[in-house]
Amino acid sequence: MTNRPLLASVAALAGCAATQKAPPGAREISFVQGDAGKLRVSDGGSGEPAVVLIHGLGGTLDVWREELAHLRATHRAVALDLRGHGLSDAPPDTSGYSIDGLAADVEAVMRALSLGRVVLVGHSMAGAAMTRLAALHPHQVERLVYVDAIGDMHRLPPDVFAHVVQGVGAIDDKYKWADDYMVGKARAATREEVHRELGYLRPGAFQALLQAMMGYDASADAEKYSGAADCIDAGADSQVFAYAMVPRCRRTSLKGVSHWLMADDPQAFAAALDAALAK
Repeated sequence: MTNRPLLASVAALAGCAATQKAPPGAREISFVQGDAGKLRVSDGGSGEPAVVLIHGLGGTLDVWREELAHLRATHRAVALDLRGHGLSDAPPDTSGYSIDGLAADVEAVMRALSLGRVVLVGHSMAGAAMTRLAALHPHQVERLVYVDAIGDMHRLPPDVFAHVVQGVGAIDDKYKWADDYMVGKARAATREEVHRELGYLRPGAFQALLQAMMGYDASADAEKYSGAADCIDAGADSQVFAYAMVPRCRRTSLKGVSHWLMADDPQAFAAALDAALAK
C-alpha cells in the first residue's frame, strides 16, 4: 500500500501553497496549516457563498469528486481531508480526534482561503463538525446541508443510548462497520471507494472519533444557529439523524442508496444539492 503519511510529509515541505496533480473534478490541490498539522484541500470555481464539502468518518475529499466537478460550474467549491484522513496530518495523539478538532480543521481552511460566508455540506460524522462550527460562527454560515448526517446521539432513550455506547466500544473492524451501512444498496464501485479511503485512516482515529460522536451534545449547539438548513438522506428514520435534531430542516430522501448516497447516485444527489442551494 502507498505510504500516504509519507506523501503528505513530502508535500508539506513545499509549504501551504504546494500544488499536486488534481484528481478528476478538482482544479487545485494544496495544503494549508491547521492546529494539528497540514490539511489537504481542493479549491476551485468562483462565487459566494463558497460551498465547503466535509467528508465523514474514514472518508477523504475524493468522495466529493463528482460533486466538486458539478458545483464548480456555478460556485466556488472547497473540500478537505480532515485530520488523520486521506493526506492530511494526524494529531500528536488520539485526544486530538474530537468534534472541536474537526470543526477547527474546517475553520482553518476557511481562514486560509479567505472564505467569507459559506454553505457547509457535511456527510455522516461531519454533521457534528458543522453543527459545532455553525454554533461558533453563526453569522458566517449561510446554510447547513446535512448529508445522511449525525445529529445528536443523546436524543436516544437513556437505556438505548447506553446500549449503543457499549456497542460502539466493541467495534474494531472499520471495513465491516462500513459494509453494514451498505448492505443491499451500495454499488460495487461505492464499496471499493469507501474501502480505499478507509485504508488511509490513521491508527487510533476510528475508535476515537466514534467515541467523540457519542459524547457530543449537538442539540445545545444546534440551538445557537438559526440559519437555513437542509437534510439530504437515504431515507432511514432515526432520532440520531440531523433532521430529527433540526425541526426546520428541509428533508429530501433519495431512493435505493446507501449511507454513501453521493457515490451511489451522483446525479440524484447533485439535483437535491442544487435545490438546497437554490433556496
